[in-house]
Amino acid sequence: MATLPIVIKRQCKEEIYINYMAATAQMIAENTAKIWGGKYPAVGYHDLINPKPADNRTAEEIAAEVLGRMGMRFEEVADDECI
Repeated sequence: MATLPIVIKRQCKEEIYINYMAATAQMIAENTAKIWGGKYPAVGYHDLINPKPADNRTAEEIAAEVLGRMGMRFEEVADDECI
């Protein structure tokens, strides 16, 4: 148990180093591609390793959430009804 903080600290340092080197390589690739008109990776290392989960909500569900955050409510309106 005494070595656990040392292991965690070492892993943290390694992760910081890997992220730094990946960002550096991406920046070099981007700058070189801009000069020579080539392509470069648009996604960073961290985003490749830890992708965001897909949002499977409908447009109505997203609108209801946004309006709810603003303190408003979402109501369905019939097609033949005037607003």
